[in-house]
Amino acid sequence: MWACGANRIAVAIPCHRVVRADGSLAGYYSKANLWATEVGVVTPGPGPVVVPTRHGMVGLTICWDVAHPGMFQAMAGLGAELVVSPTYWSLSRRAEASRSFKKDELDLIDSLCVARAFEADVVLAYCNAAGLVGGEEDGKKEDGILSGRSQLTHPHDKTLCKAKGNGEQMLVETFTHARAGMAMR
Repeated sequence: MWACGANRIAVAIPCHRVVRADGSLAGYYSKANLWATEVGVVTPGPGPVVVPTRHGMVGLTICWDVAHPGMFQAMAGLGAELVVSPTYWSLSRRAEASRSFKKDELDLIDSLCVARAFEADVVLAYCNAAGLVGGEEDGKKEDGILSGRSQLTHPHDKTLCKAKGNGEQMLVETFTHARAGMAMR
């Protein structure tokens, strides 16, 4: 989230909010595990957050948190059955041009999603941005490409569904989480 308005200094706060059907705030999470370029620029959040919803207990993460198994295990310990992780994983144009590097990055994303779901016994909704980074509307050429790859991974059934390519898509899946007997749609 960018706090701007009358401020002369832009403040970047990577955060995640869960809003109830009535519009009230159910929970708030500020990113705890920072990517190298964020260190020293962004203050990390305090740690794992799990919020009760009508669908069960939902853990919140952001982007690079997916690389930290302890975060997922802590959320499972707090009762999380589903973890929602909005991300902004991108590749540079140079990396995009290298098929092997792109494949390695996409394989890494898939592996991290399956591993975190399995290790913590949670369902993971990994929601990554898609499309180009930058763009002509910003007055600059595209700096890179967002990896897309949104997916729903299950601790026992692995990948339930996954976005194809790097365009915007909506994924819909019905599943049951055996540990909690949780059924979601």
